Amino acid sequence: MEKMGYISNHTTGRYIGNKIARGEIVQKLIDKKPRLMVDIVFLQTLQDMDCLDAADEVFRLLAFNSEFDLIKNEQQALKKRQEAAEWLKKLHRILMDLKQEGKLTFIPVLRTDEVEEGIGLSRLVTEMLLYGENNDIPFWCDDRNVNSYSKTKKAPLVGVFDVLEYLYESNYITQDEYRTKIHLLYSAGIKFKAPPVKYMTLILKMAQVDEDTELLSETSRLRVIRQSVLSSLAEGSYIGKQKLGHVCYPEVFGYLLNLQKMLENALFFVWTEPGKDEKWRAAASTWLLLNCSDYAGDVTHLIGNTVQIEKLVAAKHSRLICFGFRMLVSTQDNIYASNGYLKWPFAWLERYWMYNPEVKMEALESVVSFVTDIVKKDVRYIKDKYSRRTFLYFFDMFISKIPHRFRELLMEHPDIVGLLKSDYKKVVMIKGMFSGVPVEKWHEWINDAITRGAGRKGTELFNGNKVSIAFIEGSLVTQHAFIEWQDEKGELHKMNILQPYAQLYHPNSDVRSGWLDLACNYIQFGEELDHYRENLKASQGYGVIINELIEMTENSPEFYFSRLELLIKSDTEKLPEDEKLFPHKAEVFMNELLKIPLQEDRVGEQWLEYCIEHAEKYGVERTLSVLASLPLGENWAFSAVINKMVAKNIFDEYFVFDWCV
Repeated sequence: MEKMGYISNHTTGRYIGNKIARGEIVQKLIDKKPRLMVDIVFLQTLQDMDCLDAADEVFRLLAFNSEFDLIKNEQQALKKRQEAAEWLKKLHRILMDLKQEGKLTFIPVLRTDEVEEGIGLSRLVTEMLLYGENNDIPFWCDDRNVNSYSKTKKAPLVGVFDVLEYLYESNYITQDEYRTKIHLLYSAGIKFKAPPVKYMTLILKMAQVDEDTELLSETSRLRVIRQSVLSSLAEGSYIGKQKLGHVCYPEVFGYLLNLQKMLENALFFVWTEPGKDEKWRAAASTWLLLNCSDYAGDVTHLIGNTVQIEKLVAAKHSRLICFGFRMLVSTQDNIYASNGYLKWPFAWLERYWMYNPEVKMEALESVVSFVTDIVKKDVRYIKDKYSRRTFLYFFDMFISKIPHRFRELLMEHPDIVGLLKSDYKKVVMIKGMFSGVPVEKWHEWINDAITRGAGRKGTELFNGNKVSIAFIEGSLVTQHAFIEWQDEKGELHKMNILQPYAQLYHPNSDVRSGWLDLACNYIQFGEELDHYRENLKASQGYGVIINELIEMTENSPEFYFSRLELLIKSDTEKLPEDEKLFPHKAEVFMNELLKIPLQEDRVGEQWLEYCIEHAEKYGVERTLSVLASLPLGENWAFSAVINKMVAKNIFDEYFVFDWCV
């Protein structure tokens, strides 16, 4: 090339010099067993050429640690492939044995040239689906997208959960085997599949209540379910990103709907399962509420927040309340179950509403909408009086189990008043009696009992049952009606019901005016006593006076604290609901404060001045809210206790008030 002029003499010299240098390098490699840096590709090439041992004799082979990690990974992958191969061989033997026993049939491979490419399923799966469609054979496939359908043409699509439930229901596997297999599936990381209600009822039934916390002790099976639900709905979960081709909403909504269905079925089981006490039912329900009740308002990180969060949370709360009505109608043979359920959610809901009152009002609107829909669709246009009475019967029971404050809001709602004004009558709800007694009927019973004389029993008929009733005289606080009756199960019930205003509704004017003699121990009438007595003796128009007297009695500290002491110390029944323990208005506490004498050391006077300053600064309602929480009974006056502690320099009165606030 040099002679032909293609390259220069200088270039030729460089080539010859380099060739000599390379030759020297090769000779050095032959003479000394030098170190040689290699990678996994070079080693694999030597191995393929069967030269690795020879290279090891000539060279000191060196490699980076990462190369050894690659080799280790290759070994592990090879081991897994070998295990998979062994598993496939075993599966092949099992399938051939099943075929030989006549338990398995191999279907022919169909021609699917007409099937469009890119439909999201493999060619083999497509062929099997087509075969199942043509022969109405259930198709087992655990692909999430496939299982989002219920069938292909007439052929059902089933997954492993469906097959296990079928095997369990058909007694091919035992209850323990069913529980174990479902547990293994979720333990292996199954997500996006709401827990089967049958499985949930089995594992809930086995859980016990912690005696210290009164919560459900979480078993390993319950813990796995909690983790599955939590990870399925976690931020960034795939369930919120993937859309299914045949529906117009994300998969997360389908999961939430199935989870809600499981929750309601599980709650129904919890409150109707025989042999379980109220403590277990409440604990199991609380576990479900905390771990399996996710609603749209709980997963705004997955579905966005186009609706006010208060409305979403309120929808969840109202669903819990309305489920009690549905349970009431569904468990007519077990009314006690629905009664117990209706007490449970409010213990949790009212704590939430205390700090989120706007959610309470939204929930009220949702409950009203639920009830009015029933009336409009199922009652309003039903001419059959029996059907209308049936609805009112269940509605009476429903509202009787709702806490007093929420019940009043519900019954005062304009929509409820408008819908039920022609059908609904106020009732007196008696614990244990399924249907409320109309107020007019109750007054008749009490009036007859008063007329018979103190302690004399009489028998009344109500809904086909005999009710024995007697009026027991006493002070305005202690006088009561004693009633006893048998329920539908033949069990005898006895109850004392306080009746402080019974005489006011009696048709005899002397009985009505005689009530004032009892009230004088709690109300300072002064010159107004004769005025009230004359009005009560009138033949008509005394209804306003009765309401005024009841208001005065309820605002009397003497009456309130005497009744409170009776309720707390009573041995005949458990501690009553808080609606009976607290007065309807805070005026009771203000009236009591005004009677507390000022101490000579002026501590009481300073306290009262500070209360007044606080009321001017923050408003009367806030001040009364503070004072209403303080026990101000005659023998345990709050101011007296504080005075002693201040005198001992434990703290000053300003610290006490700041602490109360």
